[in-house]
Amino acid sequence: MRISSLFPILLQAALLAGCAKATPAAAPAATAHSEENPADAKHAAVDPRIRAPFVLRIEGPDEVKAGEVAKLSIHIAFSGSAQAPLELQVKVPPGIELIEGAVSETIDAGKLTDVVRYLAVRVDDPSAALEVTASMSGEDFGAHATKRHTFEGAPKPAERVRPGGSLVPLKK
Repeated sequence: MRISSLFPILLQAALLAGCAKATPAAAPAATAHSEENPADAKHAAVDPRIRAPFVLRIEGPDEVKAGEVAKLSIHIAFSGSAQAPLELQVKVPPGIELIEGAVSETIDAGKLTDVVRYLAVRVDDPSAALEVTASMSGEDFGAHATKRHTFEGAPKPAERVRPGGSLVPLKK
């Protein structure tokens, strides 16, 4: 192979290498504050150590037959020092009847320790989903969490039919 036939390939490689080296250094990241107002600088970056002010969890039976009563516990674990009240809402859909507990509550900002609330429900439709929402907001922050709980049990594993006609459970 002659050098003259390699020349176009070598020229392209040299140009590409030169372009890669000629690329300017990355520009500094833009900030969210203006140079005229240094007080805005405190909002320019979010501290990566900031955690959610609370975590919401529902515990209760996974499977309940129609007509049975189920007891649930709602757990709210506070993880920060946010001084704002927490609004707790429970949506009870058709097919579920609330027997014990409240559908709405405001938890005072001074009582921000871990909280547990208990509910008892009569389940007429196990596929209906009870929904719990917790919201907290203050002057310069906000947090919201929603959890759903159904009583129809774990989903059945998927199946497929073999060419011969027998069922084969699918593995995840």
